Amino acid sequence: MLQEIPPRAIDPNAVIAELEKIFRGMVGDKISFRTNLDPQLGRIRADPTTLEWVLVDLIVNALKAMLARNVLIATSNVELDQVAAGEMNLAPGSYVQVELGVTGSGLDAQPTIRDIVHGAHGAVSVHDAGTEGVTVTILLPRMSGADLPGL
Repeated sequence: MLQEIPPRAIDPNAVIAELEKIFRGMVGDKISFRTNLDPQLGRIRADPTTLEWVLVDLIVNALKAMLARNVLIATSNVELDQVAAGEMNLAPGSYVQVELGVTGSGLDAQPTIRDIVHGAHGAVSVHDAGTEGVTVTILLPRMSGADLPGL
């Protein structure tokens, strides 16, 4: 179903900014929902609806389990060398990193999310620090200038 929409160059920050508006309206002041978006973030080749679905699924699962009192979504550009890439089972190179951090524990990336991200040649990792919080990190290949339309 989700793979029928052809991927295109998208700005993950734009997708996250739209989601931020929706979730702020839903949770009001009950939950601290913040973003820290890199203004120089690269583009990725993806279907924006699929990226939205992955992020919404993670956030909703955290909220349903009442794990999240604080939600932070951060983006950055990262370069993976041979060692770091090997740890994530990726090729070395340029990636866009999207991190979702929540307070509480027990949040995980469901198999469907992992499959979608892996299908886009990316990786997902989960760091659970117990009551300190959980961070789900998604790495997706960053498009080079030659791949971007109009460049």
